[in-house]
Amino acid sequence: MKPTSTVALLAFVLLFGAPSLEAQEMQDSPAGWLSGSISLMTDYSLRGISQTLREPALQGSIDLAHPSGLYFGAWASSVNFGEGDLVDVGPRAQMELDIYGGFALGVGSLALDAGAVYYAYPGAAADRSYNFYELSLAASHPVGPAGLGVSALYSPDFFAQSGSALYVAGTLEFPLSHVTLSASLGRQTIELNDVFGTPDYLDYGVGAAVTWEAITVGLRLVGTELEESACFGGTTYCGTRVVMDVSRAL
Repeated sequence: MKPTSTVALLAFVLLFGAPSLEAQEMQDSPAGWLSGSISLMTDYSLRGISQTLREPALQGSIDLAHPSGLYFGAWASSVNFGEGDLVDVGPRAQMELDIYGGFALGVGSLALDAGAVYYAYPGAAADRSYNFYELSLAASHPVGPAGLGVSALYSPDFFAQSGSALYVAGTLEFPLSHVTLSASLGRQTIELNDVFGTPDYLDYGVGAAVTWEAITVGLRLVGTELEESACFGGTTYCGTRVVMDVSRAL
């Protein structure tokens, strides 16, 4: 969904001018368990593939984390898969809504996480079968001043009923005062590649983020190994590109 001038203005107010939840509502929540964020980015890239036809996206999240390690949250983003240009089967997706929960545990310096996430696309025609869920396992450990993480996400019936799918990724983060450098490498495998629209593939990302008070500005190079001809019948949505985002913690 292309952000209009109204959406852009709303994003600016939320990012730079809105009162912080931390200073208001979180004071009333038990032990400050509630947190959230609002973000505006030049492209919503998921595992190296654009979810907005390489156009801007507005995103937001709200999370509830208990000291025991239990957590729940919701995250939403504008999306545009260009269905109107491809098929004429009911309303297209304009929003992604993720509902997730899990349990995080620390064992010495090792951080472990087990959870699940449900991906919903409100408003999209039901026969597109976009909605799906994934089960996740993740672990992270400090390596000197850096943080090394690995994760695996499995779906028994992936996006658009493309069969079982597994995503395995590794991440590296290196904090430097107010700047954090990061890199990631992942592999997505899908049972029914023809249904999904791509072969199995590798995705990558490298970037930096600068944080000042509640504002974070990030710049990241993202993409996949897929040739244009293998990306949903010949598109540029899987290619290497630079994504910029501005977010505010609430």
